[in-house]
Amino acid sequence: MLAKMYGVAILFSTLIMAAALPAPVQAASILQVNLQVIKAEAGGGRVDPKLRDFVEELKPVLNFTGFTLLESLQFDMMQNTSYEAPIAGERVLKFHFTGFNGPHARLEMDIWEKGRRTFNTTVLLVDNGSVIIGGPPLDTGMLLLRVRGRFK
Repeated sequence: MLAKMYGVAILFSTLIMAAALPAPVQAASILQVNLQVIKAEAGGGRVDPKLRDFVEELKPVLNFTGFTLLESLQFDMMQNTSYEAPIAGERVLKFHFTGFNGPHARLEMDIWEKGRRTFNTTVLLVDNGSVIIGGPPLDTGMLLLRVRGRFK
């Protein structure tokens, strides 16, 4: 009888411990991309209010004083899908999400101008991480792309 009580107590305590453990994390299947298209200029000094955190963080390392948010987009991508967005003039930014690899999401990016690819890179994003890419010249400044990824 005592052995049976100990068996029930052990079973009960095991169930309580199992209930207290966190649920296993499910693997992400969607990459949510937040894109900011920014014009950076050496003169002027005007900073778009929506970019204040960005500027405070990077102003010491960038040779620009003016920053204007040209466009802000958010979209979801599943593995092996593509997305296109017109940006700054006659340019098209093309994304191709190849999938997750461990703690990273692999995102290929191309900029096309007048039917010709002028920029190509691949970035590895961590969950809630971002990357800033200095792109081609734009009028009197330079195009910057701030790409943030969130795993869902």
